[in-house]
Amino acid sequence: MTLTRRSLLAAAAIVPAIQHRATMSHKLLLVTLDDVDARLWARARHPRIDAIPACSFDVAWGSVLCSNFRARRETGLAAHRTLMGANAGMPPHPNWALGTGTGALLAQLLPGSKVALGKWHLDGRSDPTTHPLDCGYDYYLGSWKNFPPEQGENYSGWTKTEMTRLRGVRTYWTTAYPTQDTANDIRLEINRHAELVQASFNCAHAPFHVPPPHMHGHGNPEDDETKALAMLEAFDWCFGPVFVDALRRGYVVILTSDNGSATSIGGKKGSLYEIGGLRVPLLVWGPGVVPGSRAQMVQATDLWETCLDVRGALGAAYSPDSISFWRICQDPDIDGRTHIQCDAWSSVGEPPQPGDWKRAVRGARYKLWDLGGARRLYDLLLDPWEMTNLLQSTLSSEEEEAYEWLVERLPQ
Repeated sequence: MTLTRRSLLAAAAIVPAIQHRATMSHKLLLVTLDDVDARLWARARHPRIDAIPACSFDVAWGSVLCSNFRARRETGLAAHRTLMGANAGMPPHPNWALGTGTGALLAQLLPGSKVALGKWHLDGRSDPTTHPLDCGYDYYLGSWKNFPPEQGENYSGWTKTEMTRLRGVRTYWTTAYPTQDTANDIRLEINRHAELVQASFNCAHAPFHVPPPHMHGHGNPEDDETKALAMLEAFDWCFGPVFVDALRRGYVVILTSDNGSATSIGGKKGSLYEIGGLRVPLLVWGPGVVPGSRAQMVQATDLWETCLDVRGALGAAYSPDSISFWRICQDPDIDGRTHIQCDAWSSVGEPPQPGDWKRAVRGARYKLWDLGGARRLYDLLLDPWEMTNLLQSTLSSEEEEAYEWLVERLPQ
């Protein structure tokens, strides 16, 4: 792997297409939670969101880490094509940012006005830059990255970025709480009829805490897990009314999360495990959406092409790693993917090294891990917690066939 960043992006086969597909377009609100795996979401209370039936996907993969997911969402590409193996700000290039020169990032391709709100975390530089604008957004307002306690920041005191300007925010329940704050910013943008509102909430990333009591019903918990559940209920309290307003105004709303939950609250963030790790909530509402669960598999890169599809721009570009799930939202009988993939490693700005490359691929039943060449095969039907590596014993003919099929579909 000696390709440069520029040649890697070029090799990704994202290319401009001749014309946009002639289709009905909808305004879009794309919401990303932080460190919320599917199991944590299912355990949390979110009555305002649940009041409106959604199309929900049973098997939706986020990514291993935050920036890795965000790069996949913005590009439609697997991590080894974008070089975002881990989180922005990590070595060997701590100031490295997602490349913007392809002209094929999500906001660069979509028609109409586009705003990015909330957590960005695609640029490793400490001070805000024009990176969101370089990615195609007309306006950016939010938190540049996480709230580092070692720097004196938390959910009741943090730095808000507007374009490249900074200001401190201190009043917890009026403007500072990220779910409330980002929700208010969403309301302003949908009132202005922005065609794409991409909103990334910090909830339920650490530091874990107890939100204002009027936002949740968990009392005053001391353990981090219950605090996280209270934070998600507070998210519902803040976001719920804005969510309803967006639907009334004709928006398609997609809600998901970036990766698994923190290990301190029972999650498996940073790993390739299905439960607690890669599997995240994915819910869709809007015009033409048929509520109900979907068995079709989806991966993070699919958000890119789905957003193009919703906005009537499918065909504006092509990615080898992205497939729209918009038609599945409207017709449960539409065929989906045969497999989904994810990859990550411990650095950014450089291609993965063979011994440091985490890769996973799964089909309807079997899942294959490759951890720097060490492989694991799991039968998710019989072993959903991935406890028994089938490669440690003699494979049946069915397992052998599944293994060979999955090896061919590992990220290469």
